[in-house]
Amino acid sequence: MTGILADATSGSVVFAPNGGTAVRLARSSIRSLEWPLRQKRATAKGLALGGAIGAIAGALGGAASGEDCSGGGFLYCFSAGELALVGAVAFGGLGAVAGGAIGYFTHVAVWESEQRQGLSLTIAPSLTARQVGLVASLSF
Repeated sequence: MTGILADATSGSVVFAPNGGTAVRLARSSIRSLEWPLRQKRATAKGLALGGAIGAIAGALGGAASGEDCSGGGFLYCFSAGELALVGAVAFGGLGAVAGGAIGYFTHVAVWESEQRQGLSLTIAPSLTARQVGLVASLSF
């Protein structure tokens, strides 16, 4: 469910779902909560995705164009593989710039979550240069 936390007491919470009627829930019935922490830009994801799409499209286009010997055949003769590499680099760069620009103006929410767990006891060895022991951790 997505909505607004309207009220909370020691034993229950009142939750107002988006477009729905408020519901009172016992705290013991809630297993996890998630809430938006902040907004961030998606620039890096846009760079990566745009660069990958551009590189694939450029490589396929270069490979499909075949051999090019229009420059006389000696200095300017490119194989399909070389044209695929040039296309991948050129269109990968263009795609990265376009994807980064789109990602810069796209905001995504960063979510925080809390899992409700029962009582747990963790015991682990503790080894240092001079001592050997056990560490106990109790969480509830």
